[in-house]
Amino acid sequence: MTEVIGGLNNDDGNSCFINSILQSSASCNYLLQFLDNVIENKTTGTDANVAEFTTTIEKKPKCIISKSKYGKKKKNKKQNQKNPLAEKNSKYHNNEKFFIELRKLLTNVNTRYTHKKGLSFSTSKFISTLSSQTIINATDQQDAQEFLQILFNDLEKSQIFHTTVKITSNDALQIKTPFEGILMARMKCLTCDEISNPNFKLFSNLTLSLPRYSKQETFNDILSTFWNQLDYVENVSCNRCTLLKHANSNSEYQNLLVKDVIKDDDMENILKRDNLEMVKSNKIKQIKILKPPKILSFHFNRSIFDRKQFKFKKNNCKVLLTPKLNISKFCIVDSDLAVDVADGYAPDFYYKNKNGNSEKDKKYYEKLHQSYETEYAQSDEDDDFNESRDENQYNSRQDIPENIDLFDSQNFPLKELGHIIGNNKCVYSLKSIVVHYGSHDYGHYISYRRFEDQWWRISDESVLKVDEDEVFSASGIFIVFYEQDI
Repeated sequence: MTEVIGGLNNDDGNSCFINSILQSSASCNYLLQFLDNVIENKTTGTDANVAEFTTTIEKKPKCIISKSKYGKKKKNKKQNQKNPLAEKNSKYHNNEKFFIELRKLLTNVNTRYTHKKGLSFSTSKFISTLSSQTIINATDQQDAQEFLQILFNDLEKSQIFHTTVKITSNDALQIKTPFEGILMARMKCLTCDEISNPNFKLFSNLTLSLPRYSKQETFNDILSTFWNQLDYVENVSCNRCTLLKHANSNSEYQNLLVKDVIKDDDMENILKRDNLEMVKSNKIKQIKILKPPKILSFHFNRSIFDRKQFKFKKNNCKVLLTPKLNISKFCIVDSDLAVDVADGYAPDFYYKNKNGNSEKDKKYYEKLHQSYETEYAQSDEDDDFNESRDENQYNSRQDIPENIDLFDSQNFPLKELGHIIGNNKCVYSLKSIVVHYGSHDYGHYISYRRFEDQWWRISDESVLKVDEDEVFSASGIFIVFYEQDI
């Protein structure tokens, strides 16, 4: 009898956004290790939760046999029924229970079962441990990205595995989960040309915009556009421009202007003492990854505002993923370590077939995914976004300089960050994706995930083995999870 892994119940017909994220997370090995370590350190000695957790794995928890073919329940936007997933007190949050219940659930869906209809499990006990119940209690269709952020927030409360990364003598950040990395940003004034000292911040998920008028784009092209673009920031205070305005009458200001960068602390003292008004200017900003996370997740923003109908619609641009991802071009790395991000990407990877019938396979999978889209389509919204393009309306700003890298060796000395970038790993493997079928305000989330060298298509209670060609030809890709190669 064929073995399948576990599914998750869609008890109210409106929890696919939760199930798809949990299933996708179950394929991230670093997350499973993180949960095991947290539980081991939180529950020591004779703690009843440890015994409960062990017993649950050995005995295989109570489950329900799936009766649906592939998650046919659609979202009811006006459902008045109470959501059974939000049982117990929604204001109560036991951080320890959260980690234990999450690990149980991921163990359940990562276990193989021999049953012709498969086995699925309830998420209600885990849901009750979440710190936020806002979107859980809602009856309208919800966003998988919002639930992912709730999951991140609760994972960060482990209060055990906080890795302190000392960046400079004055900057240090704590990485709390395997999803977290560190971004580095620099700004350049378009008036005085000063490049500021870098700013650092944590990130756990990156949102990428999709081309507005393209039918499909490669993931590498989307990433290159995101990381290479310079953000235009208007009306920002500039230390150097302020001192330049008054430099003729003050020798102290002239001495400060000799420095490459005028520190905020020095400027703050001058402002208080001399009662100066800050000069505003326009700047450009660029960001790169200083420390990549162990699990790299991306969210594709598929919302487009239709000015003719004055409402949001779904951007159906197809994203062509790659099984391997090298992000060294988008990181602060030694130039000797950086490689072409296109390495390993082959246009013919999709729909590959031993018999060479790539065009036939392509049409088959396109028809397959179109059938899923049709099932969850909303009658009052067109399948495609056909707004005509006004070239003049979307011209880029003419005052943004081209071919500028605020992180090149001339603008920033890498030796100051050598203790961080020397250990960076920039090669990742695709572990799972969340796909949304339907329109902007209506539809269904599913997960494709890799487990034990096999790709699975999981739609709530339905679990099916699939070829990787179906995965890499999927439309409506919403969230992707890549994991660092060991």
